[in-house]
Amino acid sequence: MSNLRDNALYLAWLLAMAASVLLYFAGQVPDKGSWFGLIALVPLAIILGLAAFRGDVGVRRYALPVVAIGAVITLARALSGAGEGGRETFVLGLSYSAFSAVALLVIGALLGIATTPAPDDDAPLEEPQAQRAFSAPLAFAAAVAVIALLGSLYFSEVRLFVPCTLCWYQRIFMYALAVMLPIAAARGEVAFARYALPLSVTGGLIAIWHVLEERIPALAKLSSAVCAPGGVPCDLKYVEYLGFITIPVMSLTAFVLITVALLLARRSQARRTDLEIHAA
Repeated sequence: MSNLRDNALYLAWLLAMAASVLLYFAGQVPDKGSWFGLIALVPLAIILGLAAFRGDVGVRRYALPVVAIGAVITLARALSGAGEGGRETFVLGLSYSAFSAVALLVIGALLGIATTPAPDDDAPLEEPQAQRAFSAPLAFAAAVAVIALLGSLYFSEVRLFVPCTLCWYQRIFMYALAVMLPIAAARGEVAFARYALPLSVTGGLIAIWHVLEERIPALAKLSSAVCAPGGVPCDLKYVEYLGFITIPVMSLTAFVLITVALLLARRSQARRTDLEIHAA
């Protein structure tokens, strides 16, 4: 039992990574079930991998809300049989949604039993409360992520715009940020930026490609294999405000603002730490 607790963080990371790969390569059906699973599992695979190699069990306070929200949504879809992915058998007799829910529940259980190491200088999320303080850039990044999530849901659930494949890729990285960054901002844990930056940068790179694809027809043909035949073309412009502001442009703007804000938050924290050291 002790060995399981000691290695629970690594096991959670490996499961998140394996489940993400399985869903990505075998679960791409025209249904939200597999995408919802990926939205939770891919960010978890990234941040748990970084945390596992740092021995930073404190990251679970950010991972568990993502696990809980993802598990509730995918389990609800599995029980209701919503969409094609709610009926099709994926693996072990489970549908895409059910597989995602089971994987997330096991990851949550592993995180729950993970051994918490003694706080040290190399465990950023185990810093004492005295070393944490409100960060305006971090709060700004959290606000941008939440607004981006709400805007995304508005376009798909209210305006009924069907997301293309590249849109889903960007949702994978933005939705997790919208859950975790407000927690970091509320706790004043600027150190979480080291886990958030890989998500914002990756999402931003995908958004850049999406913007270029909208404007360069040759790129749209090049990535036709990504936007599956029969699906929504990735160069389709649902809206174009002021002649250039499309949904991918909004997404790119959000990722850039979040990335810059996180970098500013880390820089500000570094300066504050230097001042405290010199004052001592």
